[in-house]
Parts: sequence; C-alpha cells; structure tokens
Amino acid sequence: MVHNLKAFAEAIAGTTGHPFTSEHMVQNVEVLEAIARSAGDRRTSEIAELG
Repeated sequence: MVHNLKAFAEAIAGTTGHPFTSEHMVQNVEVLEAIARSAGDRRTSEIAELG
C-alpha cells in the first residue's frame, strides 16, 4: 500500500506515470475499508462483507 501512495505522489508530481490500474486502486480501498471495519468492530472482516 505504501508503494501505491508513493507512486501516486510521484505521478502527481509528474516525475513518473502511475503504475497501478484503477482496479488495483479500488482493491486497495476495499482492503482499507475492511481494516477500518475490523478495527471498529474488533473482529475479522471480510472484503466480501463490504458489498
């Protein structure tokens, strides 16, 4: 995930293109949402639960 954020910042700065597809970015958001839900609920959350 850190690599994605660094690559995004570099793409914004114009130093390189963004190597991740829109699908990759959506999957990253799904993972972050599952992490937030797990922390809030204090239980394991599945990405499938988010839909």
